[in-house]
Amino acid sequence: MNIGDRIREIRKACDYNQTDFGAKIGLKQSSLGQIETGVRAASDRVIMLICQTFSINEEWLRVGNGKMFKQDQNTIVSQLSHEYDLDDLDCRIIESYLQLDASKRSIIKDYVRSIFKEQFSMEAAAEIDEEVDSYRRELEKEKTSKMSPALPHSNENIS
Repeated sequence: MNIGDRIREIRKACDYNQTDFGAKIGLKQSSLGQIETGVRAASDRVIMLICQTFSINEEWLRVGNGKMFKQDQNTIVSQLSHEYDLDDLDCRIIESYLQLDASKRSIIKDYVRSIFKEQFSMEAAAEIDEEVDSYRRELEKEKTSKMSPALPHSNENIS
């Protein structure tokens, strides 16, 4: 397997077509295609961009040794970013949160819980209101049907 094959493997592992993968590293689709097929050599700049952009182990890319992806905090965030379509701010928030000590993360978690608790209690109140309204309509319907005079059946004789 040559470097072009490994670049194709990276692209497919990241679920990109040549156009989108090339755009991420500043290459046109045709140039990337030439590198993947071995018609053109991958420059050091292209190799470095691929490694930085997709958290690739440079030694694996150049010679095939080791694992394809680097495994550190940033690569995990990159994988999450790709999987969940996170933007740059989302990634920076996650990375910053992971760098906080336990006491500061606890403060943030308490704040987030309070937001969700308020939201959930508002949703629960709305559900209760809807149930009460539904029950009220049923009672009113029942009351109305009890108050209506019974109509005689058409086959009964009225004297």
